Amino acid sequence: MMDNKLLILYPRDATTSFLNPILYHLFNHADERFIYLLTSSSNRDLRTELSKQIQEIDCNTVIYLGHGSSKSLGSIEQLESSDVFFLNANELSIFSNKNFICLSCNSNELLRKNYKDFNIEAIGFGDLPTGWPDITSVRQYNQDAYKGITDEIINEFNDSIVDIMKFSVTDYLNKKLSMNEVFNLLTLRINKKISTLYKSDSQKNMILNDIFLTMKQEMKYFTS
Repeated sequence: MMDNKLLILYPRDATTSFLNPILYHLFNHADERFIYLLTSSSNRDLRTELSKQIQEIDCNTVIYLGHGSSKSLGSIEQLESSDVFFLNANELSIFSNKNFICLSCNSNELLRKNYKDFNIEAIGFGDLPTGWPDITSVRQYNQDAYKGITDEIINEFNDSIVDIMKFSVTDYLNKKLSMNEVFNLLTLRINKKISTLYKSDSQKNMILNDIFLTMKQEMKYFTS
């Protein structure tokens, strides 16, 4: 089985800095010969370099860490900027014939609409309440969403996402897993978290349990 070569796309801003430990873990525990990082505070700069990087390293897998919607991917640090998105749906063609793990809100819908057109094997997610902007956005159409959520809950959720992702992607690289296998591994680790939370009757853990149940239900695997 061939090695998985991973390109990490990380349009960083202050609201996604909690994802940094994923990068640190991968470079310390996975085979760094097969990991390439493309990061920028400017979506425009990131977009300019993306095609070139993909061609140069001939990667078979791309992982995106950041914000997104059902229509595009990109940083939200400067919401007033015309450069707010990194890639729109049509530009997903750059990932044609590649594996794509997209850790962003509503990437499940973005991929569902487009994966067949571009022959992308992918994993996408639904709403991920990683910060108050995400929660406020959901509450615009559901005022009762994430009732009782606190900064403590958000931080614990973020820490758990980091652990789930960093161990699963490391296994993907080191054990040369398929995309279906890494999806099953993500599901297994989310289930373990749910099982731990279910044993507690604290209000905080009940809220976290519901968030992880939703995360598992909305996480989707797409293959042509």
